[in-house]
Amino acid sequence: MITQKTRKADKSYKPELLQIPAREQSSYSLQDFESETAREWIELSGINPDLYNLNVDCQPDEVTTIFGEFSRPLHEVLNWNIDRWALVENRNYGAIIRSYDGSVFQVKLLRPRTRPDGEKVKTVKYETPLSSSTSLFLAKIDLEI
Repeated sequence: MITQKTRKADKSYKPELLQIPAREQSSYSLQDFESETAREWIELSGINPDLYNLNVDCQPDEVTTIFGEFSRPLHEVLNWNIDRWALVENRNYGAIIRSYDGSVFQVKLLRPRTRPDGEKVKTVKYETPLSSSTSLFLAKIDLEI
């Protein structure tokens, strides 16, 4: 059984992003992230491709439509404070892991935030939505699996 702990809502919370190599800053795309995430989880971790495709959705940190509408999908699913006018220096992408009912269980970011842990600094590999209650992760499963 996989559970996630409850976190209190903090409207002032803003994730800190790690710097990534210069080669990734200008040319790294959502398609690159999707390919690498699928390879990591399907080929290297042995997750069934159908199970992965049913439960994981990769999204960018910012989306602007041709009509000028702006959104931040990762901030929205994680319940993070959205600062519409903040400049994003380095693109970030996230693999959103959804439960069978469509609710967000966790998000794995390309550039995860770090947090102090005593004298060390730890990378937060998986984010859970703020104000989320303890929940059980039940994956969507295709009958053919």
